[in-house]
Amino acid sequence: MKLSLLLEYEYSSTQINLPKSISNKIYSWGIKNISQKFIYSDENKGRQSEDNIHVTVLYGLTDDKSDKMKKFLNNYGEIKFKLQNISLFKYFEDYDTIKIDVASEDLEKLHYTIEDNFENKNKFKDYKPHITIAYVEKNSCDNLNKNKEFYNVGFIARSIIYSSSNDKKYKIKLI
Repeated sequence: MKLSLLLEYEYSSTQINLPKSISNKIYSWGIKNISQKFIYSDENKGRQSEDNIHVTVLYGLTDDKSDKMKKFLNNYGEIKFKLQNISLFKYFEDYDTIKIDVASEDLEKLHYTIEDNFENKNKFKDYKPHITIAYVEKNSCDNLNKNKEFYNVGFIARSIIYSSSNDKKYKIKLI
């Protein structure tokens, strides 16, 4: 699967954007520690932009409208997070994904609640919450695996973003 296919959106999704202070640190760390020569992309989209650092809650929603989700999540409650080690997804033949693992029982509960209550085409049985930093050439950044730069950084989310397949974004308050 080519990266460009991953960046085209066939379905809607939900995500939680990180606070600006944390996303700025993650972006800066990526610029400092991941050489541009290792970035994998046929469209120069291999690095997350500073304003797009997020945790995906669920990708694969078939509805482009946010109204039902907004009603469903009204007064859902805040979501607590702790960042973990930097690690790599090595699933794809042509590239690796550098990511930060996320620990959050609240987030896992929200993921499965949305998955169980909204029509979706989610292809992954296990939810592995993470923050993507960059897509890199295969085996080029293995030295970053288990890096603890963001370990135990915590934050609380009070809103979620509903992103339609046509990339319209709607902010939904959780409390």
